[in-house]
Amino acid sequence: MQKLQIRNIARRILEFFHVPAYTKERVFNVDFQVEIENIRADEKRFFLVAPKARSFASQELLIDPKFDPPTENIRRDERYGNEYAVWSVALKGAEKKKFTESFRVRVFPSGYNLRKAGNISSYASIDESIYLCASKYVCASDKEVYDLAQQLRASSDNIHKVLFSINAFVTSRLKYGDPIRGLYTTREALEKDAVDCGGFSTLMVALSIACGIPARIVCGYLAGYENNTMHAWVQVMLPNGQWVSADPSMEKLYLEGRTKKSGRLGYVGSDRIIFSVGCDMPLEINEKLVSMDILQTPSVVPKEAEKDLRITTTISTI
Repeated sequence: MQKLQIRNIARRILEFFHVPAYTKERVFNVDFQVEIENIRADEKRFFLVAPKARSFASQELLIDPKFDPPTENIRRDERYGNEYAVWSVALKGAEKKKFTESFRVRVFPSGYNLRKAGNISSYASIDESIYLCASKYVCASDKEVYDLAQQLRASSDNIHKVLFSINAFVTSRLKYGDPIRGLYTTREALEKDAVDCGGFSTLMVALSIACGIPARIVCGYLAGYENNTMHAWVQVMLPNGQWVSADPSMEKLYLEGRTKKSGRLGYVGSDRIIFSVGCDMPLEINEKLVSMDILQTPSVVPKEAEKDLRITTTISTI
């Protein structure tokens, strides 16, 4: 425990003096590329779906995304407002094709003192029911999750105290490992030996919702490093409508000495680029609604087509 406290104090001191680059705003030129190869001999036809970058409170698009090859099929999901591009693709046997999204973005560190957050009872004046709903990934209505949430809330109405208890439970209960391309459910996070950032996030979001705090999953990429990797974290909404970040998986890794990247309850740095919020979203593809767990990496519709394709995704940030 003493070692963890020392590590936490050292991190706060470094951030106070803006020593890590992620404590300052940064501008990235981003190239988001996917290469798809048909590994069969016969022609394959499918739709390719890619998240379209947009502005959020913590990031500002300086140059709108440009797609190569161009596509005018840009859509917005009706549940969360995420934007996405769609291509109709036909690949001959053994043919490869590249698709690129390029944009420029300014990213800001995002921090908030949750002691000023207020009380859960204050949410009665806002209507954010979409972020208080369970889904097949965020199992907020699961009996075990609900019972855990009530224990963690411990009759407190203070948002900071409740979130602190939830964050402490998630970071102590879960082990980080076994990363997957999609999203772990809350149930899997509670039952598996180890889960990735998505599992940490679905559990924290579910417990927050079960306590009456609106919350959502945020998906994107860690940026500005030698290897830019997929990442998921959490945002909770305050009664004033402001979104505040938390990153239980990154906090866990930092306290274990396994990373120097940013992320904890109430703070994430400028080392991440957001592509979407929410999960289990309905996307319109070829005039049909298709359920997508998250909008993070380019995806193929129908999903069964993936077995005939080799898909490689890279993201470079300069």
